[in-house]
Amino acid sequence: KAPKAFRPYVKIATLEEIKEYNSRGFVERKITKPITEYYSVKVSYNEDGDIDTHYYPYGLNAAEPTGYKIRKLPKEFSSTGKLSSLFGQAVFPKGGKRVIITEGELDAMSIAQAYYEKYTKVYPVVSIRSASAINDLVPAREWLRAYEEVLLCFDYDSAGQEALSKAIKIIGADKVKIIRLPVKDASDMLLEHGGKALLNAVYDAEKWS
Repeated sequence: KAPKAFRPYVKIATLEEIKEYNSRGFVERKITKPITEYYSVKVSYNEDGDIDTHYYPYGLNAAEPTGYKIRKLPKEFSSTGKLSSLFGQAVFPKGGKRVIITEGELDAMSIAQAYYEKYTKVYPVVSIRSASAINDLVPAREWLRAYEEVLLCFDYDSAGQEALSKAIKIIGADKVKIIRLPVKDASDMLLEHGGKALLNAVYDAEKWS
C-alpha cells in the first residue's frame, strides 16, 4: 500500500491576524481598492509578492468579523471562524429603497464597483456564501424586508437558479425583483460589458411573478 503524500503543515491565521492584512484592488476583476476597503476584504501574498488569497469578512459588526471565507486563487475555498450573516450586511443600514443580493462576494463587489463609478458612492449590495448556503437568508429575512425592494442576481446555472427559487420563498415574492444578465454573473458582466451595462441591468430588474 502506497504511503499517503506528505502535506506540509500550514498555519491558519487568526481572525485578529487577518483583520490586519492589507486591502487591495483586484485589477483582473476591475474592482478597485476603495471597494475592497469598503467591504474590509483582505489579501495575502505568495513568495513572488502577488496576491494569492482573498479573505471575505462575515458578521454583523464590521469592526469585529466573526469569520472569513477564504479564497485561495484561483478557486479553492475554505473558511475560518463563524460565517454568520450575509457578506456586506454589516456595512449597510437596515432599511431603505433597495438592496441587491448576489451569489458571491466578487459579484457583490462588482455591482458596488459599478455604483461607485457612476455615483462615487456604494449602495446596499450583499452576498450569500454560495448557492448551497441559501438558508443564510433566513436569519437575515427581517433585515432584508426592511428594504422596499430586494433584487436577486444569482448565477445562470442550475445551482444558482435553484437557489433563486428558494430565496424568493424565504424573502417573500412581494419584495423581490430579478436582475437578468446576458452572462453568467455580475462579475463577468462588469468584465465583459462594463459598469454602465451592469447598472442598466439593475435598473431593468423585473418584478417576480
